[in-house]
Amino acid sequence: MVKIMGMFVKVEINNSKCKKVKNCKICEEVCPVEIFKFENLEENNEIISVIEENEDECIFCNLCLEKCLQKAITIKKLY
Repeated sequence: MVKIMGMFVKVEINNSKCKKVKNCKICEEVCPVEIFKFENLEENNEIISVIEENEDECIFCNLCLEKCLQKAITIKKLY
Protein backbone atom coordinates (compact mmCIF):
# COMPACT_ATOMS: atom_id res chain seq x y z
CA MET A 1 0.00 0.00 0.00
CA VAL A 2 1.32 3.42 -0.96
CA LYS A 3 1.01 6.04 1.75
CA ILE A 4 0.04 9.41 0.30
CA MET A 5 1.00 12.44 2.34
CA GLY A 6 0.30 16.08 1.77
CA MET A 7 2.74 17.62 -0.64
CA PHE A 8 1.71 21.21 -0.01
CA VAL A 9 0.28 21.23 3.51
CA LYS A 10 1.30 19.60 6.80
CA VAL A 11 -1.25 19.56 9.61
CA GLU A 12 0.14 18.60 13.00
CA ILE A 13 -1.66 17.91 16.25
CA ASN A 14 -0.11 18.03 19.70
CA ASN A 15 -2.09 15.18 21.26
CA SER A 16 -0.77 15.85 24.76
CA LYS A 17 -2.50 19.25 24.61
CA CYS A 18 -5.54 17.84 22.85
CA LYS A 19 -6.18 15.18 25.52
CA LYS A 20 -6.68 17.86 28.17
CA VAL A 21 -10.21 18.48 26.91
CA LYS A 22 -11.97 15.14 26.87
CA ASN A 23 -14.32 14.37 23.95
CA CYS A 24 -13.87 17.80 22.38
CA LYS A 25 -13.87 16.86 18.66
CA ILE A 26 -14.46 20.49 17.64
CA CYS A 27 -11.77 20.36 14.94
CA GLU A 28 -13.44 17.39 13.31
CA GLU A 29 -16.81 19.14 13.47
CA VAL A 30 -15.72 22.48 11.99
CA CYS A 31 -13.35 21.25 9.26
CA PRO A 32 -15.11 21.70 5.90
CA VAL A 33 -12.75 19.29 4.11
CA GLU A 34 -12.69 16.51 6.74
CA ILE A 35 -8.98 16.40 7.51
CA PHE A 36 -9.36 15.18 11.10
CA LYS A 37 -10.43 11.82 12.48
CA PHE A 38 -10.71 10.36 15.95
CA GLU A 39 -9.49 6.89 16.74
CA ASN A 40 -10.07 4.79 19.83
CA LEU A 41 -6.78 3.52 21.16
CA GLU A 42 -8.41 1.79 24.09
CA GLU A 43 -11.57 2.16 26.10
CA ASN A 44 -12.33 5.84 26.79
CA ASN A 45 -9.03 6.94 25.27
CA GLU A 46 -9.41 8.65 21.91
CA ILE A 47 -6.71 10.27 19.87
CA ILE A 48 -7.10 12.75 17.04
CA SER A 49 -5.14 12.27 13.88
CA VAL A 50 -4.91 13.78 10.44
CA ILE A 51 -6.13 11.90 7.39
CA GLU A 52 -2.91 12.35 5.43
CA GLU A 53 -4.59 11.74 2.09
CA ASN A 54 -6.77 14.81 2.78
CA GLU A 55 -4.06 17.20 4.00
CA ASP A 56 -3.70 18.96 0.66
CA GLU A 57 -7.45 19.62 0.68
CA CYS A 58 -6.92 22.15 3.49
CA ILE A 59 -8.30 25.53 2.40
CA PHE A 60 -6.65 27.45 5.27
CA CYS A 61 -10.00 28.58 6.63
CA ASN A 62 -8.39 28.44 10.12
CA LEU A 63 -11.64 27.27 11.74
CA CYS A 64 -9.81 24.46 13.51
CA LEU A 65 -7.14 26.87 14.78
CA GLU A 66 -9.73 29.36 16.02
CA LYS A 67 -11.94 26.78 17.73
CA CYS A 68 -9.29 24.54 19.30
CA LEU A 69 -9.53 25.13 23.04
CA GLN A 70 -5.97 23.93 23.68
CA LYS A 71 -4.28 25.46 20.60
CA ALA A 72 -3.07 21.97 19.73
CA ILE A 73 -3.16 22.32 15.92
CA THR A 74 -0.44 23.64 13.63
CA ILE A 75 -0.84 24.09 9.88
CA LYS A 76 2.25 24.55 7.74
CA LYS A 77 2.41 25.45 4.08
CA LEU A 78 5.14 23.41 2.40
CA TYR A 79 5.51 25.67 -0.62
